[in-house]
Amino acid sequence: MTYSTPLQAGSLNRQVTFQQRGTTLDSFGQQSETWTTVLTARASVEPLSGSELVSAGAQIGETMVTVIVRYRPTITQALRLTYQGAVYNIISVVDDFARHRKLTMLCTLGLTRG
Repeated sequence: MTYSTPLQAGSLNRQVTFQQRGTTLDSFGQQSETWTTVLTARASVEPLSGSELVSAGAQIGETMVTVIVRYRPTITQALRLTYQGAVYNIISVVDDFARHRKLTMLCTLGLTRG
């Protein structure tokens, strides 16, 4: 049986914020997209790669990071993550062998969902 490495408290040396998408009505009655903070957590944030994509003739930079936090069942791909003023889209959320100790997320910066 394979087990993951234990989660060391000292490795969670960054603070990240999770936000949830919502809508509100503006003064004209039109719907407006909002993002509300639902959770702030200590995390490990490690860069994976950087690449340049070409979209509609324009270059778009994309950075991928791995973010590890203690397990929380409310963290899903429907949320987004902010770290040091940057907004990351959560691409995947993996539970640590379904043991509910930590979550490992693959996140991208650059190509946003909103």
